[in-house]
Amino acid sequence: MFLKVQLPWNVIISAEDLDAKGLMLQRSIIIRLLDDFACKKATKDLGYFSAVTTLDSIGEGKVRQHSGDVLFPVVFSGITFKLFRGEILDGVVHKVLKHGVFLRCGPVENVYLSNLKMADYKYVPGENPIFLNDKLSKIGKDVTVRFMVIGTKWLEVEREFQALVSLEGDFLGPVSYLWSRDMEAAAAGGGDSVRSLFNGITAKCERPNSFLRNTMMRAYPNNGALGGVLPNNYTFPFVLKVCAFDSEPLARGREVAHWRP
Repeated sequence: MFLKVQLPWNVIISAEDLDAKGLMLQRSIIIRLLDDFACKKATKDLGYFSAVTTLDSIGEGKVRQHSGDVLFPVVFSGITFKLFRGEILDGVVHKVLKHGVFLRCGPVENVYLSNLKMADYKYVPGENPIFLNDKLSKIGKDVTVRFMVIGTKWLEVEREFQALVSLEGDFLGPVSYLWSRDMEAAAAGGGDSVRSLFNGITAKCERPNSFLRNTMMRAYPNNGALGGVLPNNYTFPFVLKVCAFDSEPLARGREVAHWRP
């Protein structure tokens, strides 16, 4: 989802923003870099530009003949946002159509969930149309939905991505906050309560997966390893959180990341 990148860039600074001490120059470069960064919006390879974190280096400036402006080659580090196939994310519905819904996920506005990819949900027309299933779970405007990305498309002219998503999988669909409250209550009761809750969820799940493991770990730092499923590439950030809360972080990180049932 989020990528840390380092990029070269050419920044053009007007002559009046230059000074001998260099302080005004660095400030002007950063301001201009932020403006350029925002206008660039996104690229096919890196996704959406979200933030500039550090200005790593400033090269020797070259004066442009006709304008007198100075071009500086710089290198900076930043954060980008990009959707990947197979990723599990949350989005907010902003448009409901007969054949599906459009969601917003971070800077991505066109995330499409077809009615063919949300089994058991049926379209209910009206002033505020929704999709409803037999358990009265609804997908409508402003509802947060957890989905899996099944494909993305880069639009060069608009400089943005479109994405196709699905609810085919475990624990996908409208986000329920009841489970979150249960986890918070269990966490307040200590490690044994949390472990009992999570092991019960894993035991009842027909196909426990890495997403469930990571979700449990995120809400469950400093309480030991989790049983029943294996880690994946997204487990590592949550391992860091576990380490941050433990007196022996290296040993605990190894225990959580490499534990096997």
